Amino acid sequence: MAKWVRHALTLGAVVVGIAVQVGCANAASSERIASPAAGARYLGAYPGYGTGEENRVTARALRNYRAASGRKPAWVYFSNEWGQEGITFPARAVGIVRRAGSVPFIRLMPRSTLEEGARERRFTLERILAGQFDPQLRAWGAAAGAASKPLLVEFLTEVNGDWFPWNGRYHGGGATAGYGDPHLADGPERARDAYRHVVRTIRAGGGTNITWVFHIDADGSPGAAWNAARNYYPGNAYVDWIGYSAYGAQTNADPWVAPGPIIRAGYRQAASLSRTKPIVLLEFGVTERRGVSKAAWINGAFDAVESPSLRRLIGVSWWNERFQNSDETWTDLRFTSSPSARTAFRARVASSRYLGTVSAR
Repeated sequence: MAKWVRHALTLGAVVVGIAVQVGCANAASSERIASPAAGARYLGAYPGYGTGEENRVTARALRNYRAASGRKPAWVYFSNEWGQEGITFPARAVGIVRRAGSVPFIRLMPRSTLEEGARERRFTLERILAGQFDPQLRAWGAAAGAASKPLLVEFLTEVNGDWFPWNGRYHGGGATAGYGDPHLADGPERARDAYRHVVRTIRAGGGTNITWVFHIDADGSPGAAWNAARNYYPGNAYVDWIGYSAYGAQTNADPWVAPGPIIRAGYRQAASLSRTKPIVLLEFGVTERRGVSKAAWINGAFDAVESPSLRRLIGVSWWNERFQNSDETWTDLRFTSSPSARTAFRARVASSRYLGTVSAR
């Protein structure tokens, strides 16, 4: 279950995945990633930047992550905050990541505030659909294309969660008479069409070296039928990977539950959106808590994601973050939150099956 507060702070994820061909669904990439040998997986990361902002990429953070995990990441995750940066290609961050030998994974975040449940007033789905940001999006695509090498990009992160302002709750909800097809809920339909519009516009600008990721939450909120993830899916022509978030306990008040059922349930939901697309567990993790073993949870989670039954799962991302809650308690999802958690994590990712360098063809 997603908690808004962790999105309002620094992102922290570690990504592990079987390599697949990188590129747009309908356009040739300038460069593609070759698949590793059978049984191997690429290892990437969101290292955490120590600033409280998920777009502050630094070379030092990459070095610190490498020292803590014992591995160099194949790709690095960070946000492109439109409210802070405008709709501009994050060339500086991309450069830092590439100089470190990794592929950039960019989250496009159309928001002006980090406040939970707040309506967006500037970068609304309605304004996106009206084409008001098309010049900036085309320029973003041109800059991405000029970068030539592969990029991973996601838009409308955890779209079925109302902690983010692009959720359908804020754009018509379950009403059907205000937009588009009268048989479809307006909120999800607007989000779906905005996703398509952004992908088309960035591609038209020249961003043909992008793997587009569609990211849902395993639980979602609200629980109404109109908010089902399937109602947001843009279609296979606009999506290369399907990602999802699935968490254990994030606060002391949350029940401590085993990781396997959560991860498998999220996988089934993601798999139901498309019969063919690769699936990525983009966010998972659990807080440090006295009286229970975070190390055991980590091992159970890796056991789940390595299961052959999740045959389309190509990657996983540990959310490596610590943040303060509204009641002044702390949530610590970092794999370094305790010596035993760090030992367990390092042992799992140290396997020779995980590769820290991609192979291009």
